[in-house]
Amino acid sequence: MMMTKSKDPRSFLTRMAQIGLGLLMIAGAMWAITQPGTALNTLMVILGLMLLLRGTAGIVPYYRMKDKPILKDKAGLALGVLLIILGILMLAVPDFLAPTLKWAAAGAFALTAARGLIAVKAMRVKNRNLGTLSLVLNLALLASSILLVLNPLPNLFTLPILLTAALLCAGTDLLIDVAIPREK
Repeated sequence: MMMTKSKDPRSFLTRMAQIGLGLLMIAGAMWAITQPGTALNTLMVILGLMLLLRGTAGIVPYYRMKDKPILKDKAGLALGVLLIILGILMLAVPDFLAPTLKWAAAGAFALTAARGLIAVKAMRVKNRNLGTLSLVLNLALLASSILLVLNPLPNLFTLPILLTAALLCAGTDLLIDVAIPREK
C-alpha cells in the first residue's frame, strides 16, 4: 500500500491542535453543564486557554501562505488576533473580568462564529453535507452568543446552558473543519 502526500496546506501539527481544541471545547461543554455552581474564575481560565488556541489556529495559516492574501485570509488573521487578545485578558485578569463573563464569552463566540462562517463556502465546495452542518453550527454559535448578551434570566442556571451550547457548536465545527481537506 503506497502512502500519498496530503494536498492539505495545514500541517499535521495544526490539524492535531484543531482536533485537541475541538475535543477540549466539547469536554468544557460537558463540564459547564455538570458543574454550574463552580467558580466563574475557573471557567474564565478554560475559556482563555480555548481562545488562545483558537486565535493561534487562525493566525498560523496566514503566515504559512505562499500566495498573496485575499480578504478572507486577512479577516481570519484579524479574528485570530482579537481572539488571542481576549484570551490573554481572560487569563491575566480573571477576577476583573468575571462579572463580564457573559459579555466576554459572547464576544469570543461571536468572533469564532464569524471566522467559521467565512470558511463555510470553501467547506461546502469540498463536502456539501459537512459544509451545511458547519453553517448550521456557526449560526447556532452566533445565536447562543446573542442569547448570552440578551438573556432575560441572568442567573447561574442559564449561563452554563448557553455556554454548553456555544462550546458544543464551536468544538464540533472545529472537528468538521479538520475532516474537510483544503487545497493549496
